[in-house]
Order: sequence, then C-alpha cells, then structure tokens
Amino acid sequence: MPHFVGQVGRSGRDRSGHYAAVGDRSQERNVVQCSRHLPRLGAKETFVPSKTGLAGGGWRQSSGDWKLRMHSRLRAIFGSLVLALVLLGVVFLLGMRRRSDAVLNAGRRATRVMRPVAMRSAGTEGASASVVTHLGRMTGRSYETPVVAVQHDDGFLIALPYGPRTDWLQNVLAAGSASVRTKGATYVVDRPEVIPMAEATRHFGPKEQRLHRRFGVDSCLWVHQAAT
Repeated sequence: MPHFVGQVGRSGRDRSGHYAAVGDRSQERNVVQCSRHLPRLGAKETFVPSKTGLAGGGWRQSSGDWKLRMHSRLRAIFGSLVLALVLLGVVFLLGMRRRSDAVLNAGRRATRVMRPVAMRSAGTEGASASVVTHLGRMTGRSYETPVVAVQHDDGFLIALPYGPRTDWLQNVLAAGSASVRTKGATYVVDRPEVIPMAEATRHFGPKEQRLHRRFGVDSCLWVHQAAT
C-alpha cells in the first residue's frame, strides 16, 4: 500500500483525510521499541526494517564489524600458534640441556625427517655439514648421515648433539671404520672413540662452540684417517 505524507492523528488519518499504511504504523512501532535498546546493543549495529512493511525488522551488524571480528579471531589464533611454538622451543632447549631421553629421541626422529634436505649440500665444497658413510650393524647396508665435523690432527672430530646412542654412531663403533666426505673430498677413517666435548670444543669454530654450550652437547666422536 502507498504511504501518504501527513501528520497522523489518533484515528490513524492524516490531515488530508487519508489513512496511513498499516505496515508503516507497525514499522514505526518497531523502530520505537528497538530504539530503546540502542545503548545496550551498541552504536555499530543498524536497524534493518522488514521489506514487506510488516513486523520482522531487526538489528543487523554491518559487514565492516564482521570483518573486524574475523581479523581479531585470526590474530588470536596466530598469537596462540606463536606462543605454542615458543613454548615448544623452550621445552626442547631445556630437554637438550638436561639430556632428557624423550627430547633426545624426538630430536633423532626429527633429524631423520630432515635428512634428505641436509644431504643436498652436505659434504660439498663450501657446505658446513659433512657426511659419514657407515654400514648398518644389523642389515649390512650402507647409510649416509649428515654431521658437523672438523679436521683435527690425523682425523676428524664429530659433535654428538643427540648423545652416544644414535644409530649411525653405534654402526661406526661396531664396524670400527667408516668414511667421511667433507669439502668435496672423501676420507676413510677408523679407530673411533667417544671423548668428552670439553676436550674437543676448542677445535670447533665459535658458532659451533656457542651451539654446544646452548644445547648442552657433552660428547664428541674422534676418528682417525686409516693407513693407506
């Protein structure tokens, strides 16, 4: 029904004698009723009247408010993830320093997962990592493991960040020999022995020494070049 402009009296007529649309009267009552709740609902909400002109309108949040809420939730989720990673790093660091078996085992498993990435450049000229080739004490198969090795006297010193119970180290100790590939050259080594890191740390670079102290690395493998 059309809406006629005019002042509506108690009888529902305007001064021209025409009745105002019933839907408009209902809509005006909705506006008056809902406006009483404006302080409680907040100024960011907007009243949306019914399209039919009858009762059924209501307060709706604008799209801008919805986006703000979504951004707030995303920031909260991102912050929780960052906090979880920080806590995980702290737990790992403390576990390494205390030589916790659970943390050391987790580190060994993580190293196996990352091994293919490290092997892409390990042992090549300019790479910081070397490669130890060893035979499995159970399978007899040949394996390659990336390590941090430095030349010392007639052999190499290899840090043991995950302790003396790593599989590759047990293989080398069981076989009594292995080979080390570093800076593009390969050396056959034998006479492996585990020594305290305190006796070997001075032969490593400053960066490696800081990492040894930070993660509590307390042992090292010393191998010698085999006689030719």
